[in-house]
Amino acid sequence: MIGAILAVMVDTALLSDKVTTRQLRGACAATNAPANLRLCQAFVVSGANTMLDPHGSFRQICAVPTATFGQFRKTFLSYVERHPEEIERPAVIVILEAFEAAFPCSQKEPKARQ
Repeated sequence: MIGAILAVMVDTALLSDKVTTRQLRGACAATNAPANLRLCQAFVVSGANTMLDPHGSFRQICAVPTATFGQFRKTFLSYVERHPEEIERPAVIVILEAFEAAFPCSQKEPKARQ
């Protein structure tokens, strides 16, 4: 199972700039299709992990430590619903914007890489 998840995450990293928000929205909304949900999970979890790392990203979010994949998935889907103009942009960018809007930190200045 872990190997399959890692394989999906590697494939996702290679395709991340080619997947549109429309495509990822479809994958995340298809709750009865395991392959689609794995793609959704790879993007959503990667985006959340990147932004939760205080040393690895210029953008940062402050979600509760117990936040789940389901909560991040719903955050992305809700953001896309409210921002239809984002539908053809790269999904990896829109995920970051969605999480930044939903889980702002009290400190407004972005952290620079050290």
